[in-house]
Amino acid sequence: MMATKPSALITVIGTLLLFAVSAMSAPVLLEPPGNGIPTLSKNKPLEGINSEMISTLADEHFFVKGQQGLKIKNNPNEKIYNSSYALPDKPFSILCNLSVEKGAIHITTGNIRFVVLPDHTEIYQNGKRIKTYESRTNRGIGVERGYGIENRLESVARIHADGYGPGADVKLLFPVTISVRVMPNTLGTIGPWQWQRGMK
Repeated sequence: MMATKPSALITVIGTLLLFAVSAMSAPVLLEPPGNGIPTLSKNKPLEGINSEMISTLADEHFFVKGQQGLKIKNNPNEKIYNSSYALPDKPFSILCNLSVEKGAIHITTGNIRFVVLPDHTEIYQNGKRIKTYESRTNRGIGVERGYGIENRLESVARIHADGYGPGADVKLLFPVTISVRVMPNTLGTIGPWQWQRGMK
């Protein structure tokens, strides 16, 4: 019987450790609610993301408000929430309610970034700005994924302001992880995250 060489054993152990670390750091895939939520139904909360965001951000400047959201009052430092959850390559529609009276909130969904300011919102894809919408009545941002005319999955990043709000066609990179970055001295609200109705 041949003895195992130390270098080979070290390689095997290293590979196993790398696999274990990768498995532990892999995001938990969320499961969209069935084939959608009927138009006349209520939005459904993204429970995991809402509770995780609150537990990460809540402090003397981030106050928990109704229905799993946060009210932000002049936070002295930048605060970041990186979700351990991710969206799969399936049809879905998500919405994050928010408002910014002062400062800025950056929300990243995979390779798409929303920069929300008091008087306008910007959408970036892979670091390039693709849309700017001027409005002081922003109620939130959303990402929608559904079947288009050719029965192919297509994605839209949407700004919820002045009614349903404008959108921009985007190409998402999966799995889509979510992060929130609240800039210093921000006054506003964020959350809750929701599965949006009207996709059935």
